[in-house]
Amino acid sequence: MTVASDNPPALLLGQGYSALATARQLGRAGIPVICLDPQETLVRWSRYPQLLRSHAAGANLASRLEALPYTRSVLLAVSDEGVVEVAALPADLRTRFAAAVPSVECLREIIDKAGLARHLAEHRVPHPYTRLIETDDDFGEIPDAIFARAFLKPRHSQAFFAAYGIKGQPVRSRDEAIVTWSRYHQAGHQMILQEYLPGASDQHLFIDGFVDANGSVRALFPRQRKRMFPFDFGNSSCARSIDLATVETTARQLEHLLVALHYRGIFSAEFKRDPWDQRYKLLEINVRPFWHLGFAEACGIALARMYYEDALGRPVEAVRRYSVGKRHVMFEYDRHACWQLYQRGELSVGEWWRDWFGATPMTFAIDDPIPTFAGVLSRIGQRLRPRRM
Repeated sequence: MTVASDNPPALLLGQGYSALATARQLGRAGIPVICLDPQETLVRWSRYPQLLRSHAAGANLASRLEALPYTRSVLLAVSDEGVVEVAALPADLRTRFAAAVPSVECLREIIDKAGLARHLAEHRVPHPYTRLIETDDDFGEIPDAIFARAFLKPRHSQAFFAAYGIKGQPVRSRDEAIVTWSRYHQAGHQMILQEYLPGASDQHLFIDGFVDANGSVRALFPRQRKRMFPFDFGNSSCARSIDLATVETTARQLEHLLVALHYRGIFSAEFKRDPWDQRYKLLEINVRPFWHLGFAEACGIALARMYYEDALGRPVEAVRRYSVGKRHVMFEYDRHACWQLYQRGELSVGEWWRDWFGATPMTFAIDDPIPTFAGVLSRIGQRLRPRRM
């Protein structure tokens, strides 16, 4: 099983939509993809990755990797915790299992929403009012006006979303904020309170990209959200690619921040336009492959391939041109959003059809259709399964 070739294997840690998009992108480029200890997810049905169950399953990452026979490979994680584990590997394993990631310290500062807020203030990047909440006494130091438009969000988002299916919880008063915070705090989630910026879904902007080992930003890919689900605190269900020139100032502020933090790897930054001063304000930065990785590829920017080449010490060609105006739809979510908007009279059948027709789907791919059908059958099975009383 030892591989020694121009294209050593990519070892994929994680599951779900991000892992599927990553496996497809690398597999299409002729790179062997191996998923470590896959669970019952979309990835196991894909034609591209090989599934490998390690005898050291359940052990820490270093122990699992030591048991593998590969002399040279690229290690790529699709969760926040996984990326931190990869960055923390000892030097000898990092030689065998190469990765395009920044330092552990850099990752933790970005993943931690409170730490990110400190850096945004330091580097004068526009952002909403943000306050770390460690005890209920902290609410007493927050201005009254903030509670008219505030919400609580987790310092670490992936575990929170897995538990509740939302990214944050709006609060309307100081008392409501304390009660809501106490509930999440008791469940083990560390929270921050952030100013809520009102506005429709299309006021959200995402800038995805890649920074190489030399600190050079090799790609910037802006996409504008059109719909999300659940509303307000959910995930993008419909989006479109836009011209970078229309958000040039925001993109340069993000680029300056990433260089100042000595960041390396794939990123996805979320912004929202402030209705009061019309500036895009940074909400968070994802430090891993994300759900919409396949959309960037469809528009001409292969971020997972950039990661692979950079991890191996190869030069990464900058990508400055991509398809503008392409649409991306996550049908599993967008059907709920569209139906509710249609019932409210806020979306016509014609607009619904125009958004969907010709759009790049989240999961379906003509060269790899089985994961989509497997996912549909799994959801049907869950609905038909009798509920325990």
